[in-house]
Amino acid sequence: MLIPYKEVVQLIGGERPKTILHVGAHEGEELTDYRTEGVEQVIFIEALPDKARALADRVRNMPGIIVICACAAQADNLITPFHVTNNGQSSSMLPLGTHETEHPEVKVVRTFRHITRTVDTIFKEKGLDPDAIDLANLDVQGAELQVLHGMRTILPNLRAVYCEVNEKELYKTCGLVEEVDALLAYYNLWRVKTQWSGHGWGDSLFIRG
Repeated sequence: MLIPYKEVVQLIGGERPKTILHVGAHEGEELTDYRTEGVEQVIFIEALPDKARALADRVRNMPGIIVICACAAQADNLITPFHVTNNGQSSSMLPLGTHETEHPEVKVVRTFRHITRTVDTIFKEKGLDPDAIDLANLDVQGAELQVLHGMRTILPNLRAVYCEVNEKELYKTCGLVEEVDALLAYYNLWRVKTQWSGHGWGDSLFIRG
């Protein structure tokens, strides 16, 4: 997270988030910060099966931590190529765009087919309460706008969204920051801070107005 989670909590104000939806979990790097700041439940969604299995093993005895392996997107049951990179964390359902010049050391090493699910469908299938989420953290390498389009039952009640955003097409056909702004504004969620990386992408915090 380019904006430290402790600062996110301060910017949100009021009561600390208790339940977090984190899409694009990777290795669950933020879990310690979440727990330190009083988060009671984290729902991790991760597309890479090996990463999801490793994270599930790591948190097996931690109450309140749920790990789901799924490729979150804007529609269900679409078969999509999923591109795995040599650094793991840049893996995406979208092909590399300007990422190839911004981060030339990162290469796609293999591609496999994934079947998409909306977050709304994942919640329904797993019996999770969409109204219980305080904060959503999206880090899905250019597919954030797609994931948000699949969160229609969750967005109306969120207190905040922490989201990777792009001002360039780091990934081909990725949603750009102004498109994310427009969608979240519809749900009365407004961008209050953005930390840019210097490579055409950054992290933004949106808070309910």
